[in-house]
Amino acid sequence: MQLAKRGIFLKTTMPTVPDVLNWPRWRWVISVCACALLVACGGGNSANNAAADTDDGLVAGLLAAPITEAQAVRFLWKSSFGPTTDSIARLRQLGYARFVDEQLNLPANRYNTYLLGDFGGYSNDAVAVDNYCRQQPIEVYPYCAYWVYYEPKAPSVVFLKSAVHDSDQLRLRVAFALSQILVISQNFSGRVSYGMRIYQQMLRDHALGNYREILLRMAKNPYMGVWLNNALNHKQAPNQNFARELLQLFSTGTYLLNEDGTFRRNAKGDLIENYTTKDIAELARAMTGWVYFNDPRFGTLAPTYTNDMVPDESRHDHNAKQLLSGQSLPAGRSAQQDLDAVIDNVFNHPSTPPYIVKQLIQFLVTSNPSPAYVKRVVNVFKRNTQGVRGDMKSVIRAILLDSEALNAPDNAGRLLEPVMVMTGIVRSVGGQTDGGFLDEAAAAMLQRPFVAPSVFNFYSPEFGLPKPGSQLKAPQFGIATTSSLTQRLNYLNQLIFADAIGPDPTLPKGYTTGSRLNWPSQWIALAGSQPTQLVDVLNTRLTGGVLVASQRALISSHVQSLPNNNESERLHRLRMAAFLVFASPQFMTHR
Repeated sequence: MQLAKRGIFLKTTMPTVPDVLNWPRWRWVISVCACALLVACGGGNSANNAAADTDDGLVAGLLAAPITEAQAVRFLWKSSFGPTTDSIARLRQLGYARFVDEQLNLPANRYNTYLLGDFGGYSNDAVAVDNYCRQQPIEVYPYCAYWVYYEPKAPSVVFLKSAVHDSDQLRLRVAFALSQILVISQNFSGRVSYGMRIYQQMLRDHALGNYREILLRMAKNPYMGVWLNNALNHKQAPNQNFARELLQLFSTGTYLLNEDGTFRRNAKGDLIENYTTKDIAELARAMTGWVYFNDPRFGTLAPTYTNDMVPDESRHDHNAKQLLSGQSLPAGRSAQQDLDAVIDNVFNHPSTPPYIVKQLIQFLVTSNPSPAYVKRVVNVFKRNTQGVRGDMKSVIRAILLDSEALNAPDNAGRLLEPVMVMTGIVRSVGGQTDGGFLDEAAAAMLQRPFVAPSVFNFYSPEFGLPKPGSQLKAPQFGIATTSSLTQRLNYLNQLIFADAIGPDPTLPKGYTTGSRLNWPSQWIALAGSQPTQLVDVLNTRLTGGVLVASQRALISSHVQSLPNNNESERLHRLRMAAFLVFASPQFMTHR
């Protein structure tokens, strides 16, 4: 990190990446990791008897018993951006089912709109951006322009602030998962931060609605129109990019799936493709004719992002088309009618439920759900208790209240992605952030939100565990390089051992406040008087109680070896213990 960019206020010397191998702290990280055994989490129970939405025969018993603090922590790593004191207490009070229902029924919060909500320019008008920013009385001109238009930082920063502080945690977790399925990225020349913020707010608003509606709104969003070339698509030469990704990534997937998420094969044992190049061409024809909202300043050919795209029938192909599953569209239909038909066609395809459900489980719960788990949730996607297909509230409820979410099997778990590492630290310890430092950390760890390298996200859901002979999937390991894992420890170190991380001078003055952790006074007291009990508390609150005895003993021994003469030294003891817990494999691989 470029320390000159911001003020970092320390009471202790803080090593950085170049000297990390000579850093005494590193020896203790290696010791803790060396004795790690990746064990299953054990039970996950609940304080009420409300039913789940699947036919999972084991879940009723799991919902019947009280929830321990450790079980609450493990569940909150699946259903939020990290546990807090309040969320742990609320979950234990309500039980799993009522807690999930409460979260599912919270309204969507709004991403911060500072300088992003009232800009009226459009993506090709840098002059409009410059004029807008020069009118801001307290802002430094170039940083305002970077925030609104030139750099991909702003949507990530405001998202990370929301992920730490906003109440609609489960909705936001689902929206973040959807942003990595229905990918658009600022990793291209027309970054336009205010447009990305609008797209991500749309996902947040509709994350718990119906998947068909999400697909339709995504298809009409102008940022997606620019990203995958469906905006201004003309009947004379239809661009096929959006049609291809709508099939390959946003709905059916490439190959035909069974309802349990496994591949269906033909008599020869070969995979069966869901679509052909001709199918892509036909869908592209059906989705021609969409242009930008007719802003009187710019017309319909300049990309404005504040409104959905609108149909222009002069550009639409009105001839007959052939969709998937043998569905025919007669000639003479409007652009809106054809788009609705395409969305219905892919939404109702048999591969769409297992393709989407399995990825949602991977993002929220485990990288390797059993086929039975996938099928239970797919049944809910196909038809909830009211007979509705694609109801996301029912789907997410079924995912989180399944026995494999509440009582993880031996091969369950997932590597925490960088975003979850950083938000989880601030939430589990307690603190404040404007998202700036977390954005910087996530970028260094190869996962700046909404800046995926391509439409294929940061990593593939099919990425395999990098271990010889393993058949397990481990998607997040796709960005777990030597460099990115070292950066995890570096940014952990900076956040934990800094008294405060000051405002970032490259962010707008009216927005940035910096980041800090607020260490509980009870933990500081334990660091001085009862370090072994402190490690037990941190093990429960940070990992859900999964550190093995040898790890706890090593951390406790090291904490006891540190000076303990005053409050500052006790705080240093606490920080060291927390750093070693956060650096452990059990924290990085949640079950």
